[in-house]
Order: sequence, then structure tokens, then C-alpha cells
Amino acid sequence: ERFKFRLELYVIAAMAMLLVMMVVALFTLGMSQDRMRTFLTPWFMQVLLSVTMCVGFLIIIMQCGASVNSILQSHSQTLCSHALRLNRKVEKAQFQLQHETDPKKIDTLTEKVEHLKEIIEKLDSMTEIIDTNTEMRPFKVFGFEAQSSLTMSITTTAVSFYGVIITLLTNSSDTVYSALDR
Repeated sequence: ERFKFRLELYVIAAMAMLLVMMVVALFTLGMSQDRMRTFLTPWFMQVLLSVTMCVGFLIIIMQCGASVNSILQSHSQTLCSHALRLNRKVEKAQFQLQHETDPKKIDTLTEKVEHLKEIIEKLDSMTEIIDTNTEMRPFKVFGFEAQSSLTMSITTTAVSFYGVIITLLTNSSDTVYSALDR
């Protein structure tokens, strides 16, 4: 729990730093007379590297959390399928028990049915525990439930940031200043 809290604090700090760096970088590049020279400065390159590293880190954390949440759900489904399969075995053994006349086989089948029912009860209780844990305490990052869609939103934001930079670099550098001079 303590590690998770520290991780969330780090993610919060990284996101705040990321947003500030993105805004400052876009403002600096947008207001620059020579955008290509500004783009090639060590400061701007460091901002781009930092943004890329922060986004990559956030994507990794979110995707790992989403994987944990989906794996818990798949474990629950697997346990349910095992319980259903064992239920079919119980039904088959009970059907054989109805048509059996040999006392030794009846005892063996009765013990098998009881044993299978005990296993089914344990599987059902494990399924309930996993379902409750998945619903009540999913893996969260920054207060949000980790999902692949959130990872895609972070990725989209980063791609948009780089798209704006590319657009600013490809437009003529004096468009902003020519509009301000009028």
C-alpha cells in the first residue's frame, strides 16, 4: 500500500511537470522568430526528451495496471469455467449412481460426488473473493482505474503535442509576428 501511494505521488508529480513543460515549450516555440533554431536548442531538446520519458513512464504504469485488472477478471472467469465443468462431472456421477446396484461402486461414486461438491464450493468462494476484490479495489493510478483506454488517451495527448510542434516548425516562422504587426 505504501509503495502504491508513493507511485501515485510520483505519477502526479510527473503529470504536473509534463503539463508545465508542454505548455512552456509550445509557448516558447510559438512565440519564437526562428522556430527551427529554438527547436534545436539544448533546452528544447531536453524538454522533448523529458516529455517523452514521462509519457512513456505513464503509459507503462497505466498499461501494467490495466493488465492487472484484466488478469483478475480472467482468473474469475477461469474459476467459473472450472466450477461448471466440475458440475457436469457431478451430474454425470449422480446419473451413474442412480443406475448402479453394486454397493462398492455406490460408495465410491458417493465419495466422488461429495469430493467434487466440496471443490465446487471452494471454487465458488474463490470466485466471489476475486470478484469482490476486482470491484471494490481495482488497481488505480492517480485515482483513476487503470484501463487501456486511459493509456490511449495519454498516448493521444503526446502525439498531439508532437503534432503541434511539427506544425509550428513547418509553418513560416514569421506568421505570428506578421499577424501581431498589423
